[in-house]
Amino acid sequence: MAKQRQSVQKRMREAKKREREQRKRAKAAEKAERRKGDSMTKEEYERAMARIEELMDADAQKGTPDGEELDLLVGRVEEYERKHCPMDGTGQGDPSAIQ
Repeated sequence: MAKQRQSVQKRMREAKKREREQRKRAKAAEKAERRKGDSMTKEEYERAMARIEELMDADAQKGTPDGEELDLLVGRVEEYERKHCPMDGTGQGDPSAIQ
């Protein structure tokens, strides 16, 4: 009887562990999906712009960790600007319009 109880308890622990792992994967996938969309706030945009300037001043090269970070940040900033700083008829956006 004790062995059966231990076996059941072990299976329950394993099932809970699988559930936690599934929730963790789902949460990571949800976070990644939000990053695809516009989850950047104005504060994040401003921090990204400051970091881009730092990386450019440091002459970040493609293929390096800094270069990869620069590419990622530029892509996110461009996406944010497309959504929050529409271009007027002259092809010039109004930087004060960034939300």
